[in-house]
Amino acid sequence: MNNAYPVTVIRACTVIISTILGIGVLSFPNFAAKAVDSGAPLLTLEAMGVSMFSLVILALLVRKFPRENIIQFSERLIGKWPARFFNLLLIIFFVICSGLSTRDFGEVVIAVLLPKTPIEVSIIIMLIVVVASSRRSVVKFSFIHSFYLPFIIIVALVIFLASLRDYDMVNLLPVIGNHPSRVVYAALSIASLFQSAFVLTLLVPYMIRPRKILASAVWGVIISGIVYLMIIISTIALFGSEETKLLAYPTLDAARSAVIPGGAFERLDDIFIIGWVVSVYTTIYSNYYFSVIAAKDLFRIRDHRLFVSYLIPIVFVIAMIPHDTRQFFVYGNLIFIYGMILTTGYPLLLLLLSLIRGVKESSQ
Repeated sequence: MNNAYPVTVIRACTVIISTILGIGVLSFPNFAAKAVDSGAPLLTLEAMGVSMFSLVILALLVRKFPRENIIQFSERLIGKWPARFFNLLLIIFFVICSGLSTRDFGEVVIAVLLPKTPIEVSIIIMLIVVVASSRRSVVKFSFIHSFYLPFIIIVALVIFLASLRDYDMVNLLPVIGNHPSRVVYAALSIASLFQSAFVLTLLVPYMIRPRKILASAVWGVIISGIVYLMIIISTIALFGSEETKLLAYPTLDAARSAVIPGGAFERLDDIFIIGWVVSVYTTIYSNYYFSVIAAKDLFRIRDHRLFVSYLIPIVFVIAMIPHDTRQFFVYGNLIFIYGMILTTGYPLLLLLLSLIRGVKESSQ
């Protein structure tokens, strides 16, 4: 059994963490500061609570069906055609997430790294890497995430510690913020950074101990939430909330301010950018991979690689739809927030139906 289903609890947790830590790392302090000023760390904690609620519901659901993913068992719970409708919505949503995340990656690349490079080039390169990776099995998918996660965590930790001496803790007061506005909207926007962890539904059928997916989900949210907390605390403590509002990518500016005196690296922003690119890749990879596997199961295709190439033009077109950065953020935030209704409400509906029908939980 262990050889047939080799995904461990720890590896499932690493997939969740590396998926959550992604594209929003650079810009979310700006959004949080605009909403609640110095209360941004508290707002991040509230977003963690929302995400925890959503993922716990999902984990409680999927561990009742340890040898199937949500696309497969949902038809037995709510019927063939209602399930196919909602499952198609899930696929469309994560395809859109893949496109918007890729566009965000391209925007940062031309703004920070390669200003003379057409944005289409950056988007196509990222898509090629993601598509090549998506041809692998679910087990290899989990290995790829496990391989890259330590580098992502170490880079974030080094940046946080290296800039510690420049923190002004007064900038973090008052804890609840000065003039909080649109707190609910802001909390949901930050919580949307966690929803790509929906990919955990693909891991359960391959786990040695499927019942432990709840522990993987909880620790995944906690650890990734701690990283987001480190980012928001270091940014606000360094610049203050008012200056953070003026920075397009506050986390990158915080990394530029971090130095290791007398060390091999005088500036750490180059290392941070590498870590950020890796984290963006793992997030887009999870969104795209879920879309491919879900489409395979929805249309009853034996090999998911059939859909790997077919989705490329769709994702590329979605990435190019926003005319500018402002339009991208406006529409992107709305899509991600409404997507949370789907990724939370649909599993909650299935969980309630499974309880009503008396579906026994797996003892594994």
